[in-house]
Amino acid sequence: MSLLSIKSIQTTPQSLLFLEEQTSYTMHVSIRLLLCVCVRGLTSFPDGRVEDSCQSMTPNHSNFESQTSSSPYTVSVNRTTFTPGQTVTVTLQAAENASEFQGFMLQAREVDGKTAVGRFTSINTVQSHAMNCFNIENSTLSQASAVKKSQFEATWEAPTNTSLVDIQFFVTFVRDYTVFWTMVNSSTIRSIDNQSPPNNTTSTTRPPAGSQQTLPNNNSIWTMLLKSAKGKFTVSSSLVEAG
Repeated sequence: MSLLSIKSIQTTPQSLLFLEEQTSYTMHVSIRLLLCVCVRGLTSFPDGRVEDSCQSMTPNHSNFESQTSSSPYTVSVNRTTFTPGQTVTVTLQAAENASEFQGFMLQAREVDGKTAVGRFTSINTVQSHAMNCFNIENSTLSQASAVKKSQFEATWEAPTNTSLVDIQFFVTFVRDYTVFWTMVNSSTIRSIDNQSPPNNTTSTTRPPAGSQQTLPNNNSIWTMLLKSAKGKFTVSSSLVEAG
C-alpha cells in the first residue's frame, strides 16, 4: 500500500468530532420520525376504539379537520318506519369509482338528538368493533381494523322499553388519516309510535229530551212525544194527515 493511501485513511480529532456530530444528528432525526409515526398510529385508532369521540363523532387526527365537500360515501336503510324492538339494516357504501374508506363510526340518533339510541346486534367482530357510548350497550360501531372497504352492513335494534321519535343514522367516514367526513346522515325513519292514529269516530247528534222529531213518511208525519210519569216512559202518537 502506498504512502498516499495510508495517509488518506488516517483520521484527526477534528474529523472524528465531525463524524460523531453527524451520527448524533442522524439518530436524533430518526428518533423524532419514529415518535411521529407512533403518535400518528395511536391517535388514528386503526382498531376503532374511539370512545372519546362518542359525542362529536370526530376523529382525533391532529391538525386535520372534517371535509366540507359532499361525502363520496353514503348510509342507507331498508325501511322507512319502525316500531319498538324492530330491527333496521344499515348499509355504508362508497360511491362508484370512489376510494374505499378505511374507518367509520356509526350511530342512530333521534332527529336533532345529541346522543345515540338503540343498539347494534349480530355484530361482525372481524369488520367492526362495538362501543357502549352514553352508557348504552353496543350503541355505536366503528371499524375493527384499518383494512379498506367499499361496503359495510350492520343491524340496529330499536329499544323496547321506551318510546322514540323519528331517527336518523349518522356516520363518520375516514378515507385516510388526513381526509374524513363527519355526521353523514341517512334518510329519516319514522317512529310508528310517533304517528297520530286516524280518527274513525263518528258523532251522532241526538235531539234534546222532550223535543219533537218529525220524519216524512208517505205524506204523513208521526209525532213522537216522550213523557215521564212515575219513573216510566209513555209514548203517545198521533197521525197528522198532510194538507
